[in-house]
Amino acid sequence: MKPSASMIAAVLSACATITTQAAPAPHTTGRHPKHCPAPSAASKLYRFFQNDSAHYLYTTSAAASAHAYAAGYEFDGVAARVFKTPQPATVPLHHVSNSNSNSNTNTNYNNHAVQLEDNFYTTDVRERDAVLAGAESARDEGVAAHVFARRICGSVPLYRLFNHGTGAHFYTADEEEREQALADGGYDEPAIAGFVLAK
Repeated sequence: MKPSASMIAAVLSACATITTQAAPAPHTTGRHPKHCPAPSAASKLYRFFQNDSAHYLYTTSAAASAHAYAAGYEFDGVAARVFKTPQPATVPLHHVSNSNSNSNTNTNYNNHAVQLEDNFYTTDVRERDAVLAGAESARDEGVAAHVFARRICGSVPLYRLFNHGTGAHFYTADEEEREQALADGGYDEPAIAGFVLAK
């Protein structure tokens, strides 16, 4: 018996319905929320290094880059890709600076020391507030960027390391760079400051 055109159409329609029902909805799992920001919306998070103090500064801003050069910082590469403005599923990355070079004041929050002259970044508002309260010269520099609070949307950890010798925090999304800083750079206290897109 030769199948009719209506029988073939019915079979194809049934197959399409089964395929549609079986296909998972895109971006609905915990690792891939429904509304991930477009990677093309991300900006480079530039890293600057000041030789005299051995401290780092991170920014997406051209104006802040010019200020960094004027303050004796040198361009040290790209740490990650982040968002300049709020995007779906992102949170603020807060920046606290300590600029009084004549004091050895330290503050601690969750065992993360912050020394003066340091640039400290966190997504945790309580951590930011503790750092601001713990050092007289600490200044709230506002939001440096927007990042993810957890590993979603294809993001990777933005590692935060601390050097007790210089009092500097170092941030990187590069696993190899993190391992080298821990092994040879005098850094320890590894933590995750947030989640970002790889550079």
